[in-house]
Amino acid sequence: MFASRLSLKVPSVLELFSNRLMKVGSICLIVGSALSLITPIYNFFVLTSSRLFAFDIWRLFTHAFCERNPILLIWSLWCLYQSSSVIEPTWGISEFLRYIIIVQVLSSLFIAFGFFLSYTLWTAYAFFFVKISGCPSVCAAVFVAIKQYLPDSVICAAPFGRIKSTHLPALAVLFSTTFAICGIVRAISVLQILFGIQVAWVYLRFFQAHDDGEPRGDSSDHFTWATLFPSKLQPLAAVLSSFIFDILVRLKLCRPIVRHIDMEDLNSVSIVLPGLSSKDTERRRQKALRDLTERLSRLQQAEGTNWLSMDDDGVPQTSSTVTSETSVHTATEEMKSEPHDPTNESEEVSVQKNVDVEKNPDRTVLEV
Repeated sequence: MFASRLSLKVPSVLELFSNRLMKVGSICLIVGSALSLITPIYNFFVLTSSRLFAFDIWRLFTHAFCERNPILLIWSLWCLYQSSSVIEPTWGISEFLRYIIIVQVLSSLFIAFGFFLSYTLWTAYAFFFVKISGCPSVCAAVFVAIKQYLPDSVICAAPFGRIKSTHLPALAVLFSTTFAICGIVRAISVLQILFGIQVAWVYLRFFQAHDDGEPRGDSSDHFTWATLFPSKLQPLAAVLSSFIFDILVRLKLCRPIVRHIDMEDLNSVSIVLPGLSSKDTERRRQKALRDLTERLSRLQQAEGTNWLSMDDDGVPQTSSTVTSETSVHTATEEMKSEPHDPTNESEEVSVQKNVDVEKNPDRTVLEV
């Protein structure tokens, strides 16, 4: 089960070493960032297009831990903390490591190969020697995984609206682009985030394996490619994604989405969608629990204020009157349950008279 809410706080030193994943990942990131300050070590471990075909296999894995920018380092530690508390408990350590390795290696290879083509075709020397380092691709992949399972989870409330988990990939692109323009982070990190989002989405959408014989991937409507874009651009992105998907299906690079009909019982027909699995049920249950909690909190706040109600005769009553009537009725029932005592008859008559007066103030109550 994924956590029902995403925490925005920066993890403390103790939280960085709270479990095995955090301990190993934090040590590798911190030590790698410290060693990357030494230029010969940094040049030996980072990935560049000029060394793409030099068979330096270690660069595919070591470049992720060479991070010189403090902002990107803090972001990497925060994403590692979120993944260890939100994603890894559900997927397991092996599936999570497979996920981040695929995203990191493929996104870096795509960027390096693109720079190599730009050098080959247009002799762009500036791109040919660009150093690819750090793990912004993995951070973007963590955001995509959180978006997949908790799309409607509210992170915080802003003046322009509520920020949900489904907005995390787009926000990562927006902030990284802004910081790159201002010179706060390196420009290559924007490409790493873009490729990380795309590779992560393709893996989760089509190739991630599940237990209990469930189909691969996630074909839910909330996880389409168009949902990676802002709401204003989603219609255009949906048309473009459908066109590209049809081409890939014709080229047999992707499988068409097929609905399976299970007719084991002739009296009932159950339609099983490929993406409608236990994780979808759990996601809906988490959303229902959050909605129920919000409604209960609103009801509790409303009970603290005075409210007007109409009785059978149309006379308005305040909440204090209803409360007093309830307490008097409870006291009367308790007296009736006790053994009969003649001395209490006058008290019962007096209590009943007060109840009648409060219910009907215009009616005269006669004592017998």
